[in-house]
Amino acid sequence: MALTRMTTENGEIYFVDSKTRERVVTELDTLHPGKSPENNDQTNDDANDFSCSECGADVQKDDIKCPKCGADLTITETEISENSDLFNDQEEYYRNEFLQFYESKEKYPGKWNWAAFFFTWIWAFMKGAWGIGLLILIFAYPLSVFTFGLAGLIVAIVMGFKGNKIYYNVYKRAHPEIFNK
Repeated sequence: MALTRMTTENGEIYFVDSKTRERVVTELDTLHPGKSPENNDQTNDDANDFSCSECGADVQKDDIKCPKCGADLTITETEISENSDLFNDQEEYYRNEFLQFYESKEKYPGKWNWAAFFFTWIWAFMKGAWGIGLLILIFAYPLSVFTFGLAGLIVAIVMGFKGNKIYYNVYKRAHPEIFNK
């Protein structure tokens, strides 16, 4: 299954399959008629329907750059060929996270993981992070009794921030053939 890299206006990068990409393009076309890549053949007689998101100048439907400020007006999409088959056994959320870790050479900090936050040790066991799950069960939760729950809260926050990275490292150890290329 091929994945497409889509970049939002604020610079966030997502890797989506063709079905998700189709839905996003349809939503973009609803918000900005004629601007999606699939609708380049549509005609639009009113040129004032489009404006530059940077300076507000009127632009033509087919303009790639704003004539006034030079801002890029295209929807950024590039096909990912060398990494398209990586992490196909993961859910889309984890596949996107893992691809970002992989392509950034693990410099990507990762997103907040609500499941890891709410279900700390259970989530760790389910994702194969047995050592972390046992540490939480044996040390953090009993320590919470003496710290009035503060230790458990701190562990939950750390798991929320680092959960995706922890799971990526577990996956990396379980699939060395992907990472030893």
